[in-house]
Amino acid sequence: MCLRCPARLELVLAASGEMTMKYFGHDVSQCTEANNEFGLSTCCQNNGGSCNNGGWPEYTKYGFTANQTNNAALTWAEVQGQIFCANKPFAFSWHWTGGGGHMMVVKGYLTVANVQYVDVNDPEPFTNLNTLTGGTETIMTYANYVSGSDHTHWNDFYNITYTEELT
Repeated sequence: MCLRCPARLELVLAASGEMTMKYFGHDVSQCTEANNEFGLSTCCQNNGGSCNNGGWPEYTKYGFTANQTNNAALTWAEVQGQIFCANKPFAFSWHWTGGGGHMMVVKGYLTVANVQYVDVNDPEPFTNLNTLTGGTETIMTYANYVSGSDHTHWNDFYNITYTEELT
């Protein structure tokens, strides 16, 4: 499964939304998402200001439905169900212990020597602000996806489904 990792530092929520929606064949650019969420038109014309705010992907605004956890990670069985059974990547977020948060996308999983791992597309670090490209692919333990020394789990957006054409 290949997901593009577009990113601007302040637009990781929109980049994660773009990655998941594009996977289902309905590309909504992170610029569009951020501008619509914050009521602006300049989020991809300057790096900061009013676009540098937190938020969540607004799936319903673009014809999608999604379930959401609240301060909880998907269980290992749910991760497997999303990726293998449903063939659906999902967005997840962390609270940083020092404040703020970060959102990424799980696109795969594996078990090696009885250790569970998730395959993650991280919108950071961006590499080209003009083309909105960059990001990294990371294999992390499932335990780190759940929590770590620098983060706790926030919300997951899963069962993402395109439901309708918007006019």
